Parts: sequence; structure tokens; C-alpha cells
Amino acid sequence: MAQLNLGRVKGDKGDRGLQGVQGVQGEKGDKGDKGDQGIQGVQGEQGLKGDKGDKGDRGDKGDRGISLAEEQALMDAKDGAILATANANDKIVDVESRFQNLTTEQQQEAEIIDARQGKASLGANLTAIKDDLVAHKEDNMPHRIQDLKNNKVYNFGLQVSVNGNPQIIFKEVIK
Repeated sequence: MAQLNLGRVKGDKGDRGLQGVQGVQGEKGDKGDKGDQGIQGVQGEQGLKGDKGDKGDRGDKGDRGISLAEEQALMDAKDGAILATANANDKIVDVESRFQNLTTEQQQEAEIIDARQGKASLGANLTAIKDDLVAHKEDNMPHRIQDLKNNKVYNFGLQVSVNGNPQIIFKEVIK
């Protein structure tokens, strides 16, 4: 009796609560000792002053920000996204719940349908797999490799030469 365990989906994190009341301030600590004063350095010489430059061009007018209508549209889009997420989560929970309520027999039937892989029956699928395996074993070049540099595809396999040495054989697949 096979059973599928899909686990639970966690919901979104809730909003942060309000900050608590600040506690009573503690007593002031003792004042520390004053350190020694350092030695003052020598003042440097002032450099030559340059000529005053021309006045620059006036800058572009700044962006006015978004309008109330644009802000409302953004808020509506955000609310729509939140609602869509909640609906999707509800549907996931519903599917999980319905699957958990399936009987063991129904779960086994679903697994058999899945194992058929589109064939009329599980036996037909196994026959097709066996036929593919026989064809693979009979082919002297059953494997395929792609030459990415030259964009070519080759079938390849192994054979024993007339001298008894193993050889790799290949043939380009013409599309």
C-alpha cells in the first residue's frame, strides 16, 4: 500500500506587532578619567588661489514623483497580488486535503495509471519497454553523441576487429 506524503505548506509570515513600552532609565555611571592631550602639529602653508570659473547652466527640473492615481493603481495591484497568492495557497491546501482523503485503493489506481505512461495498460507499457531493450541490444551502434564544436551528431558502438582487437565504430547521423 503506497501512500504519498505531500507535507504541509507554510503560510505567509504575519505582520510585525507593535513595539513594547520602553523600560525605566537606569542610573548614570561614574565619569571616566580624562586622557593626556596630544601634541599639536605644525600648520601648513596656504596654496595659491585660482581664478573664479564661469557660472554653470541651470539644471533640469526635478521629477514631481507619482500622482495619487498612480499610487492608488500600485496599491490596487499589490492588493490583487496578495489576493491571488492567498487563492493559490487555498487551492494547494484543497488538493492536498482531497488527496489525503483518497482511499488506499484509489491511490493505488492512480499509481497504476501513472505507471502506464500513456499506454492502454501496464502490460502494454512493459511490452513496449522490452521491445525497445531488444532493439537496443541488436543495434551495433546504439549510442548517440553530439559534437558541439561542429554541430554534428554521431551514432557509435563497439565491435571486435578481424584481428580480435576491440574497436569503437561510429557513423554521422544525417538529419
